[in-house]
Amino acid sequence: KGREPLAPEQYFSEGYAEARRKFRLAAEVLGAEQPVRLDTLMVKEPDYTMDVAVVQGTAGRGLAVHSSGVHGVEGFAGSAIQTAIL
Repeated sequence: KGREPLAPEQYFSEGYAEARRKFRLAAEVLGAEQPVRLDTLMVKEPDYTMDVAVVQGTAGRGLAVHSSGVHGVEGFAGSAIQTAIL
């Protein structure tokens, strides 16, 4: 909806903190266009959290839930893909 997509390399992050910021920012930007609920679950304080964005379908219908546990080497690509989808 009117947003220009980023270049693919801009979705990738150097580490967890940067990836988390990008995910949360993408959810907040989407929240300006349609209802988004953004929650943080504490997995292991203080270093490990799971951010969850719940996006309501258009016209109040439907709901998509995308959940994963990306970590290690595959975490970089998985995080970039999740942020791009938002």
